[in-house]
Amino acid sequence: LGADSCPAEVARGDRAARLAWVDASAPFGVLAHDTESDPKFVYVNNAAVAMFGYGRDEFLGLPSRLSAAPDRRAARAAFLESVRARGIATGYADVRVDRSGRPFRIRDGVVWQVLDGRGSVIGQAALIWPGGEVD
Repeated sequence: LGADSCPAEVARGDRAARLAWVDASAPFGVLAHDTESDPKFVYVNNAAVAMFGYGRDEFLGLPSRLSAAPDRRAARAAFLESVRARGIATGYADVRVDRSGRPFRIRDGVVWQVLDGRGSVIGQAALIWPGGEVD
């Protein structure tokens, strides 16, 4: 996860060190939501917290549909359905909204199905890069 952006000393470290770096220091956002009918965020790293402007405690449990403006939610839902069908999507770019409703771009996203140890789908996750403000 984000190996190309990870500092060499972290990349050479153990799995726990790499995951701690992704959580605390990665320059990209990582988010995951569950499989409820109205999926809720179950994980966000510090970069995602900064991008979206929610506190971590406020972010966790938030319906993930709220990460998109109302007029973009149908397209977001259709995209996530395609991820369900294919298992993964790369090169994702779109517009999201922060806590105050201000739009911002995301780019170079990877979205995938999250599986438990038995291979059952337990959610979806995304790695996203900030893409700048919307004109």
